[in-house]
Amino acid sequence: ELRKLCDTTGDKLYAVILGAYFVLRRSFDFSALAGTLTAQTGVARGNFLWVSLYISFVNSLLEEFFFRGFAFLTLRRAAGRGFAYGFSALAFAGYHVAMMLGWFAALAMILYVFLFGPANPHTVNDNTSGVVMLCELIAALSEEERSRCAFVFFDHEETGLFGSAFFRSQHKKAVKNRLVINFDCVSDGNHILIVQNGKAKRRAGAALGEAFSSAGDKQLHLCGPLGAFYPSDQINFPCAAGVAAMNRSPILGLYMSRIHTARDTVCDERNFSFLAEGVRRFLRLYRGNDT
Repeated sequence: ELRKLCDTTGDKLYAVILGAYFVLRRSFDFSALAGTLTAQTGVARGNFLWVSLYISFVNSLLEEFFFRGFAFLTLRRAAGRGFAYGFSALAFAGYHVAMMLGWFAALAMILYVFLFGPANPHTVNDNTSGVVMLCELIAALSEEERSRCAFVFFDHEETGLFGSAFFRSQHKKAVKNRLVINFDCVSDGNHILIVQNGKAKRRAGAALGEAFSSAGDKQLHLCGPLGAFYPSDQINFPCAAGVAAMNRSPILGLYMSRIHTARDTVCDERNFSFLAEGVRRFLRLYRGNDT
């Protein structure tokens, strides 16, 4: 099953790379590539063969050893598997993007502004809704229900899940067998997506499905670890589920719109009520003390 999944994923990624080439080829300055290689790295016609062999066999091995081995294993011990996967992959990608900045300067500038530019003042769904959701829960739950939960506000999710990674590193034993439910981007969309990892699905999947069942125009989509991918703070925990509000397109399927734009101003307060009632039902169904 794993080999089949890897083969399928590899084929899809190859298709995405080819598609990206045809979409972005007008932004890619091939004429500048040879000049950039010669000016920045000293690669020319006379040494191209030897440099290509070095990059293919020696440099590639060193990259894999550092990023996939040393960096990944060190991060996994310090901050957890989810953070290690995400950060080492982003670092690997950033390393190669930095090598190619001269090839497509306009796209590199867009990426730089996206990561390090001024903060977007319109963050109703992207940053604010998760905070409001926890506040709504604290107000809605009874004292007995609150006593079974811990409410944690994570920061620095956008820059690499740093807040949740640090929290887990400080409380490894406490979170090892406890279910973590992460509410992120929950105010814009009628399709409520709940993505569980394997341990959460085994321990709480049935209770989550029953507690957050569809009602009115709010439709539940309960997925296991292979059904959907939602990169948020829950991936740093061994037993966790991520909750988000989505829109749906006949072509794209579930998608999240307007975040990271000036249009992120939508706040459907019914989502907070729907999720708060779902949490209350879940607490009645999930009677274990590891909530």
